[in-house]
Parts: sequence; C-alpha cells; structure tokens
Amino acid sequence: MAYASLRGRKPMERASKISHADVINNPQVREFLTRCTVPRPAEDRIITELLVDVSPPTDKRIRIVVAVDGGFQEIPIQERFPAATLTFFTFGPLLLH
Repeated sequence: MAYASLRGRKPMERASKISHADVINNPQVREFLTRCTVPRPAEDRIITELLVDVSPPTDKRIRIVVAVDGGFQEIPIQERFPAATLTFFTFGPLLLH
C-alpha cells in the first residue's frame, strides 16, 4: 500500500507490485485468462440506449459501514466502450454493523 505525506515525516512511497507475481504465475489464473475474450466495441447509439435514471434511496438510515483500504494496478487492453482491462486488486476490508 502506498502512502504520501506533504508535511509529515513520511516520505512519498509507491506501492510495490511484487505481490502480483504470484497471481500472474498461478496456473489457475493463467488458465482462466485463456478463456477470456475482449468485447467488440459498441456503436455510439447503443450507449445512449442503455442509459437509465436511478432514483435516490428513500431510506437514508445507515445500517452497515464497509471500509476498505487497498490499491490496484490496471492495464488497459481496449479503451473504447465496452472497455477491457486486466486489473490486480489488493485490499483489506472492515465491516461495522
């Protein structure tokens, strides 16, 4: 996990990507990636047809809080819609209720 401090005593630190090596070299991950496909780019008119309005929730009481500290590394494969990326996540969740 990277951190930065503008005025504190901690120096700027970049997150290490070394933990991704185990994931990349995992035989099950490699086998899964062979079954993945990159989606064909959509026509612009299809994007507008898929847009929908979402109403705000009526019940505003907070019942559960989920806190997550983590990071990710994203590698773009296709930038047009629908986009395709390969992303590595590292995170630590905390659930309060």
